[in-house]
Amino acid sequence: MANSSNRRICFVSLLAVGNCLSVAAQGPVVQPAGPVSDYSGVEQLPDLAGAVATDMAASPYHLSLDEAKSRALENSVIMQLASEQVIAKCHALEAARKDYLPKLLNSFSYFHFDSDLGTVLTTPGIFNPATTVAVPVIEQDSTIYTAAAIQPITPLLKVKQAVNIGEVDVATARAQRDFARRELTKGVEQLYLGLFAAQQIRGWLEQAAAGAQQLITATNSPDAKISLVEVQQNLVTVNGQIVTVKDQLNQLINLPSGTELVLDQPPAPQIPFACPDDAAYAAVASSPKIREARLQAEKAEAVVRLAEADYYPSVNAYGFYVNQNATPTIQEDFTGVGMSASYLLEWGKKRDTLRQWQATHVLARKNLQKEIQDLQLNAAKAFHKANRTQQALNYARQLAKLNREAQLPADPFQLKFAAKDRLEAELGAIKADLDYRNAVVELRAITGQCE
Repeated sequence: MANSSNRRICFVSLLAVGNCLSVAAQGPVVQPAGPVSDYSGVEQLPDLAGAVATDMAASPYHLSLDEAKSRALENSVIMQLASEQVIAKCHALEAARKDYLPKLLNSFSYFHFDSDLGTVLTTPGIFNPATTVAVPVIEQDSTIYTAAAIQPITPLLKVKQAVNIGEVDVATARAQRDFARRELTKGVEQLYLGLFAAQQIRGWLEQAAAGAQQLITATNSPDAKISLVEVQQNLVTVNGQIVTVKDQLNQLINLPSGTELVLDQPPAPQIPFACPDDAAYAAVASSPKIREARLQAEKAEAVVRLAEADYYPSVNAYGFYVNQNATPTIQEDFTGVGMSASYLLEWGKKRDTLRQWQATHVLARKNLQKEIQDLQLNAAKAFHKANRTQQALNYARQLAKLNREAQLPADPFQLKFAAKDRLEAELGAIKADLDYRNAVVELRAITGQCE
């Protein structure tokens, strides 16, 4: 019985060594400050590692993946900025639409001169002797009030294109908001999955540290002490990664940075497409970036139409009412209508401006084609990566299962390598599962299925 117990302790210690090697391959390992020459205090090292790993956290908070997404969307400053941008563009669009309506003008003027201005001869002298009567042309104190309505006619062509541009700007702002929402949701899910996997790895390392400590208690061998220090080094690294990811996630979901998160086991993901062509089609159909590129092409076309409208003369219709006492020779109140037309010659500037926007329109159309091609390629890559990581996960799980089912050898030397292989297979399965989940999240994000 004693030999069996010692063998189990030795196996746990070897698991610790294998754990160290596996975690060290995944990231940088924190090195000791100096050489370890005294092992008399090794028994207290687990408490030191625990102190390093301890967060100044409040009570644990149970967090599901759906809640993490919803909280991030509700509290994200980026989403608030995107929504405010949409509101601003909507106000600009409404302002552009108001230019369809006639402009109403109200004007009041008062003038005081040093004397009456001018005189007029009022009698022609045909039947009566000609007489000269002094009548001021403009009174010394004069007031003029004018009310007018100005209706643009040919400028309405420009107004129409300005409204079209405003509608494109609103749709573009909404596309940018949708893209920000998609990226935020994807990032939250990947942080959630990464934190869950890191917590699983920490659990394995803590078990390995406990086994090494038991072996030190039983044998006080240098190999066991080295194994414990190596495990504690990797625990510091893993705990640091957990703290970093946890703080990022807490910030996104508006929780205190020290909050300890209790996560749910994420559901097993499924690849939502049967072939890369389906993924590429869905990506193009749902992509906010493609929508934005298409809108930019439409905006460039509207700007071309706006430049073409400069070739038309500016025609406006007027209706007005005037009340005045400045000139006594005319009535105080009168109304009228009128029309004006003007055309400005700019020595070929209109032509050059039109050509500039025509070239911009061509560039926007080419950019749209490039965005579609790039997205189709990225969707196909994401689909193949998801399939590849799924196959790797299946093999990793099979390898872990075979290692668990394999009988451990009795020879201590062979037992060391068998235990190492078993532990690396378990950690490899965790990493393969995380890679597969992240690949599926990326594929769903590209194809608009991330929520």
